[in-house]
Amino acid sequence: MADLHSHALMSMYYWRKTLDTRGRTPWLLPYLPTSSHIDVPRIRESGVKLLTFAVYAFFRWPHRDCFETAKAQIALFEGLVARHPDVLVHAKTPAEIQAAVAGGKIAAVLALEGGHHVGNDPANLAYFKQRGVFYITLTHFINTPVGDTYLASRFTRTKGLRAFGRRLIGGMEKAGLIVDVAHSSEKGFWDVMEVAKRAPIYSHGGAKSVCRHDRHLTDDQSREIIRRDGLLGVILYPHYLRIGAVWGKMEDVFRHLDHWLSLGGEDHVAIGSDMGGVVLLKEIGDIAGMPRLHDALVKRFGETLSRKILFDNAMGYLKRNWPGGPDR
Repeated sequence: MADLHSHALMSMYYWRKTLDTRGRTPWLLPYLPTSSHIDVPRIRESGVKLLTFAVYAFFRWPHRDCFETAKAQIALFEGLVARHPDVLVHAKTPAEIQAAVAGGKIAAVLALEGGHHVGNDPANLAYFKQRGVFYITLTHFINTPVGDTYLASRFTRTKGLRAFGRRLIGGMEKAGLIVDVAHSSEKGFWDVMEVAKRAPIYSHGGAKSVCRHDRHLTDDQSREIIRRDGLLGVILYPHYLRIGAVWGKMEDVFRHLDHWLSLGGEDHVAIGSDMGGVVLLKEIGDIAGMPRLHDALVKRFGETLSRKILFDNAMGYLKRNWPGGPDR
């Protein structure tokens, strides 16, 4: 299995957890110092072979410069991998992912959730390229010089990508970093489509036709990702799968996948759980519960399509679109 989006690094940075030992599964909120969705013992049990560790800073807190916060979280990630070489490999290229999986280990890759981590200097992209970052989600919950988020765009005139965001995308593509449009406003999404040349991803979210949440993609947006040979990651947060859901059901995941498949997404749908940052489906619980997702998908979609959704589509996208590596 591959997971395009998780937040183990929030626990490490903000709660000072090492993730070396087994923790308690959150019964509801994932933001507590007493529990977590991810740690090394549970990663061993998860069946996940490709795990994306998202860097996320709370917008200039506790450091004024979010670039420094990102560097600190990446250092924690690298320390975690170094302490568990029998389990984790820091993969910086698709070839390194494949080698890790072939060797029976978990390929750990980095991503940034929010262009605010770059600071005000696109030159900082060179650092993220060197550290092996896979993608950068352009926006998150508040508007920044990069662009407007789905949540706040209704209160601004810009409503989409800003001048710095356009420059940032150019710099990202030169550096071989993937553009992630999760959390972007609808206008911001289409602005990105005008600027980006490489196939984008939507790392974690859902289909608006299934669940009328503002952060989800319309059918036109989903079709555009598919047309560009991009990737659509379905989230495992109950409320984003079905408005008002607290615990959720596997059927909620199926409905989003079914819809994207109906739009031609057989080779473009994947999993972006967002675990560690949101409440997870009760049937999954934490990363050790991912085999239950595997079994449910196989029962619903069969072995071949389930393998595409759970791993092959993500791996295929990476091989086509992620140059990777500091020297490429």
